[in-house]
Amino acid sequence: MSDPSAAQAAPAAAAAAAAAAPLDPAAAAKKAEKERQKAEKAKKFAEKQAAKAQKAAAQAPKKAAADKKVEEQLPAYVEPTPKGEKKRMKDPSNALCSC
Repeated sequence: MSDPSAAQAAPAAAAAAAAAAPLDPAAAAKKAEKERQKAEKAKKFAEKQAAKAQKAAAQAPKKAAADKKVEEQLPAYVEPTPKGEKKRMKDPSNALCSC
C-alpha cells in the first residue's frame, strides 16, 4: 500500500511546476504587471502606516501632559467606627460629593 500523503504531494508538486512555467509571453507580462502593482500597493501601505505611527507618536506626549493635569489626589479614607460597633454615618452636609 502506498502512503496517502505521498499521493497528495505529487499533484501539488505538479501544480507548482506548472504555475512556475509561463505558458506564453503575454501571460508572463500580465503576471509581471500584477506583481508590480502589488509591490506598489504594499509600498503605499507601508508609507501610510509609517505616517500614521509618526502622527500617533507626536500626539502621545500631548495627551500624557493633559492627563496629568486632570489627575487629582483624594484624601485617604479613615474608618471612624471601631471594630464590633454599629456603623457610624457621617453627616451628609460634610460629604465629599458635590451632588
